[in-house]
Amino acid sequence: MSSGPTAQEIDRELGDLSNDLLAGIPLLTYLRYNVDLRKESVQELDPSLTDSKMIESLSDMDSPENMEVLHKLGALAAKLNVNSSDFKAKFDLPPS
Repeated sequence: MSSGPTAQEIDRELGDLSNDLLAGIPLLTYLRYNVDLRKESVQELDPSLTDSKMIESLSDMDSPENMEVLHKLGALAAKLNVNSSDFKAKFDLPPS
C-alpha cells in the first residue's frame, strides 16, 4: 500500500514489497527506522557500551532497566538515519 525509502527486505521470497501497490500508486506514506540490536551494531552506535550481557538484554524492550540505553541508541540512530527530507511539508505543524 505504500512505497518508501526505508523499505527493508522481509525475506528472499517476498523481497521488500516496494513495488507491491494495490492501486498501482502509493496510498499512504510510511517510513520505518530500526535500530539493529546486534552487539556489533550497538557498539558502532555507542562504543562505550561494552557489557555483552547488557547488550544481549536490549531485546527485552519492556524491561525498565533497558529504557535509558534504548532511548540513547534510538537518538543516536536517528541522527544517522532520519532526514528532514523524509518528511514532506504536509507533515509540518501549522503555526500557532
